[in-house]
Amino acid sequence: MTSTIQQTMLPPFHINFTCPHCGAVRQVPEQYVGQSGACNTCGGAITIDANTVPSLPRVSMVSQPRSWYRERLRYFEFCRENYALARAQFPPVENDAHWQQRIQEAVRCEDPAEQVASWERLVAEEIPWSVAYEYLVHHYVKERDYERAYYYCSVYFSSERWMNPQCVGGSHTLLKTMRKLDKKLNLEE
Repeated sequence: MTSTIQQTMLPPFHINFTCPHCGAVRQVPEQYVGQSGACNTCGGAITIDANTVPSLPRVSMVSQPRSWYRERLRYFEFCRENYALARAQFPPVENDAHWQQRIQEAVRCEDPAEQVASWERLVAEEIPWSVAYEYLVHHYVKERDYERAYYYCSVYFSSERWMNPQCVGGSHTLLKTMRKLDKKLNLEE
């Protein structure tokens, strides 16, 4: 049964902003909405619009029924036992080299805040693997920001990327973490 105890909507962390002068697209932290300045590309005067499209979807924090968790666990077991068959049914990742390079850039960040921002950008760009979500969920659990951790689990499982057989290990970890967060946040009845 889905809990109605708490249905929190967490805001995205960044928004996509397009310069009206040169068309350059940038990811801007939400805290800059309503502020003015110069475009980093063309130098034109800009104001970050509050109506800009968020780069991450809003996800309702509602407990998933036990059957939802069981269905995903059964799928992970199927993938482990029938990897070749599962892999053949899942489309290959486009721009594989691009994603590998972006992951390496995020891993190499020495500043912890910049590393988190790098992983958040990968999520906003819809990275096809679980690694960015795993990093962010782990980070936010460690920081005791359980709502943000749950948010990233929800975003991950709201798309089809969790079904990628190459991500079964990471998906399974995220699912177990999401279940624990469900309980910790008292989302289940």
